[in-house]
Amino acid sequence: MIHEAFSPSTESVQHATRLLQQYIKEVAGEKRGAWEFEGKMVDQPVIRKAKKTLELGVAYNIEKSEAEPVLNEVKEIDGEPTIVGK
Repeated sequence: MIHEAFSPSTESVQHATRLLQQYIKEVAGEKRGAWEFEGKMVDQPVIRKAKKTLELGVAYNIEKSEAEPVLNEVKEIDGEPTIVGK
């Protein structure tokens, strides 16, 4: 019950995964500022929130097979330690 209250929804994890996949493409194109995703502006606070959503999703095994590789790639781009299970 407590885990359900604090874990992200499947839809949130899927959205964060798509957003961070786009972030990877933006960085590959050497874009580091704000950009648009699904009709909304994305900047660093939005990216940090998406990373946190994926971290929780992976921890709670929500869409883990899709989320974990994306999260690891983003962490590598940002110079952060990756998830050990990579």
